[in-house]
Amino acid sequence: MLNVEQAKVICRIEEQKQLAKQLNLTGWEKYLEEDQFVDEKVEVFKILKLDQLPSARVLDIGAGIGHFGSLCKHYGHEYLGTYFGRASKSVIPFFEDAGLKGTDCAVFPFQDKVIPAGPWDCIVMIRTTFELNEEWATEDWQELVQVCMDNLTPGGQLLIKSNLAVELKRKYGRLETQCHERMMAAFSNKTPLPQWSWATWHWVKE
Repeated sequence: MLNVEQAKVICRIEEQKQLAKQLNLTGWEKYLEEDQFVDEKVEVFKILKLDQLPSARVLDIGAGIGHFGSLCKHYGHEYLGTYFGRASKSVIPFFEDAGLKGTDCAVFPFQDKVIPAGPWDCIVMIRTTFELNEEWATEDWQELVQVCMDNLTPGGQLLIKSNLAVELKRKYGRLETQCHERMMAAFSNKTPLPQWSWATWHWVKE
């Protein structure tokens, strides 16, 4: 069974630390230094049973530096990661190092949600920053989920792991509180997964 130490080797963590240092890509250091970020990818991988499924088509929206993609590649899955804006230039060297396919994909509030066309067997959004956008509304979440579901194969899976805690505390500011309320309202008929304190949802297309 896949564990964190195995995943760190698969994701070339030590090699990518050197790459980040050589290219002065300091903004990604914590994702290479802290095991929690690899660990959450391993847990998502297990929830989706990607360590058991035959070759699957996986779309990773807001893929960061592609560690989920490295796990997919290792298990023989077809992977596409997306990035956007200023982060693109700093992400691409990590994608190239890992031999991953990536593409630019912007998803904006108040606009039609367009993602790379499926059908996909799995779509994941792991700790993106959509939910920390003041303009991102409940309806934006609902529309994005519907677009993702429309691009899944029958039996396909969608997983969203947010940066927002299931239960907010007083220490959180107005933006987090507002965004939390909107996200919870969008998925009010669905209970977050119990594995994490971070609000996480999992859908399976009928």
